[in-house]
Amino acid sequence: MTTIRDVARVAGVSPATVSRVVNGLIGYSAETQRRVEDAIAQLGYEPDTLARGLRTKQTAVIGVLAPVVSDALASEIMSGVEAAARVRGYSVMLGRTGPGSTFAPATCAPCARIGQRV
Repeated sequence: MTTIRDVARVAGVSPATVSRVVNGLIGYSAETQRRVEDAIAQLGYEPDTLARGLRTKQTAVIGVLAPVVSDALASEIMSGVEAAARVRGYSVMLGRTGPGSTFAPATCAPCARIGQRV
């Protein structure tokens, strides 16, 4: 797996500069941006969303809880939710509730904060 340090080494810049380019921040020249983008393309670098989530304390994950996920309508709805989330940079995590499920809302801290940003 290619890291931000690998990109920095190939581009001849610091990892902080690579981070600024990847995140669209300021503080680098057009030439530096081109070198970083070329290194990203050459190495196939993709930002680690898990690491970013740990650092920012925010994730790009939408949790969906549903009692039934096996019928055609539920499948179609989930496909739409996932497609809409993906084009916006989000992932979808599905949880099943209801009979036979081990999910217990009382033990789910984010569920206790519904309506708040989690």
